[in-house]
Amino acid sequence: MKIILFDLEETLIEDWNVPTLLCEQFPKIKEWIAKEGEFQSGIFSWAIWDQKDLTSFNKELRGRIEESHNIHFNDNLIFLRDDILKSFREWFHMPFMDSDDFMAFFKKRQAIEELWLRHFNQPDTELVFLDDTVPNMVCVISDVKNNILRLVNSKDIR
Repeated sequence: MKIILFDLEETLIEDWNVPTLLCEQFPKIKEWIAKEGEFQSGIFSWAIWDQKDLTSFNKELRGRIEESHNIHFNDNLIFLRDDILKSFREWFHMPFMDSDDFMAFFKKRQAIEELWLRHFNQPDTELVFLDDTVPNMVCVISDVKNNILRLVNSKDIR
């Protein structure tokens, strides 16, 4: 099973406060998506903090992104930053870590790697993360058959 998680800001949209589709990357990303074949899609973005932000996303952006990029976001694959923070507090035994500490300690790359290891650690799973801040790289869990994490920098798509 392939899962693609998308960042929002500077990947699919310009900015959370100015939620217009990122025009210069649009054709490249749409073509890249088409080449990926069959997959489930979700969101892993620091822009969606909580349920209020998710409601705004669903109301203002989701339909435009899904229609323009010919994808459908799986509700179970939309990760709120608050939920990610709660998980990291548990995983790292840091119950008092606040949002600022979280952002200082864990960059997107480390956060997606931990999510992959702890949430998507199952055979025959490829997790792809499209973001403007990550390096292009592939990781493999050696003791889990065909479990792959692929990071793709959206600025490098040609």
